[in-house]
Amino acid sequence: MKKYLVITALSTSLAISSHAASIFSDSFESPDVTGRSDTLPTGWDVPGTDPLNGDAAVERTNRIGTYQETGATTGDDNFTTPFGEQVAWVHGDNYNNYLITNDTGLSATVAADTVYTLTWNVGSDNGDSGLGTRGYKMRLLAGNSTVLAGGSFTFLENQDLSATDSLSFTTSATPANLGETLRIRMEADGPNSLRDDILFDNLELDASVIPEPSVALLGGLGILALLRRRR
Repeated sequence: MKKYLVITALSTSLAISSHAASIFSDSFESPDVTGRSDTLPTGWDVPGTDPLNGDAAVERTNRIGTYQETGATTGDDNFTTPFGEQVAWVHGDNYNNYLITNDTGLSATVAADTVYTLTWNVGSDNGDSGLGTRGYKMRLLAGNSTVLAGGSFTFLENQDLSATDSLSFTTSATPANLGETLRIRMEADGPNSLRDDILFDNLELDASVIPEPSVALLGGLGILALLRRRR
């Protein structure tokens, strides 16, 4: 019983010291739009040159923006979201169209000994419905071009943003990209998007600081001392 208490106490100590904190979240409610708009969500950009795919891979006109569900109620434009009224959208076709956060949207930088976890919801509108599994890309970057984590993902077609996914990345004590600005990049996966709009919502990036061994050890020793006093 005492061993069980010690193990539980040590686990609790470590869990408390590595508590996750949200450093970014977005449900794309700004700016207000009507229906499908090519107005970019606040805090998101499309740089003039794509550092990952080359500029020729991007077709920006009427292929990215903000999408409001109340203005998308019939035909190919039908979808709903439980996370407000708007989503971000990126069209697939034969292009790797994408959106990436800017300093207004995400200003956090790469820190040492930290676990970053990104979660999101993804869906599609009614266009080309019945095609099943669709592809897209989600990445966590340092700056605009260094991929820390992520890649290609798939989801089962849905019009209610019910599909979820996540990625994570752990930095070392001396990360090569220390101090560089974190970026989130959402991208249509060319033909794998099946020539339709990929809808994103409810993005959240959490950061958990990994406790130093000395701090964890001191916490554990303190708990052990308390347990011994109670004997």
